[in-house]
Amino acid sequence: MATESASMDIAASVKTGTPVMTKDGTRFATVKDVRGGYFQLDVARQEEFWLSASYIESADSSGVRLGISRDEVDEHRLNQPGIERSDAQAPTGDAVLSNDEALAQRERMERELELQRQRMGRSSDSGVVGTTDSSVREGADNTNADEPSDAQLKDEAVEREHDEMIRQRDERVGFRYDQ
Repeated sequence: MATESASMDIAASVKTGTPVMTKDGTRFATVKDVRGGYFQLDVARQEEFWLSASYIESADSSGVRLGISRDEVDEHRLNQPGIERSDAQAPTGDAVLSNDEALAQRERMERELELQRQRMGRSSDSGVVGTTDSSVREGADNTNADEPSDAQLKDEAVEREHDEMIRQRDERVGFRYDQ
């Protein structure tokens, strides 16, 4: 993945209307808009969405080639572009966001996480697929409440994996929570 400044440089060379291809060369979208290190995709019969330019492997006048597959594109889609620092705000050392910036980023991440949960068929109230009450599951053995069910274990693993992806993304862009 490209650094934030490299992503912005790549994104700056991308023009609206440019075809977008996955890493295997399959064309699936066109660029609708570019903002900072993010670009908006127009996909036939789908709602438009944004991606970070860090997923661009190469870009020229013939098209944008991503370094990820179509399935991975869906995992990284955003409803809006991320927050970009202006050159005047560019960090000279450790990149620490102000409390307001951190709060805005966290709110955006929470909204994106909720949308991901909805796409995966999960409720935000429980970690259980297809229900909001984990105690009422068809076919579940509820006799021993101390032991987590297979579904709960799977949900916890998915949640840990998602948290790790967020941590790695934050690391890539130099995000640190105020301590």
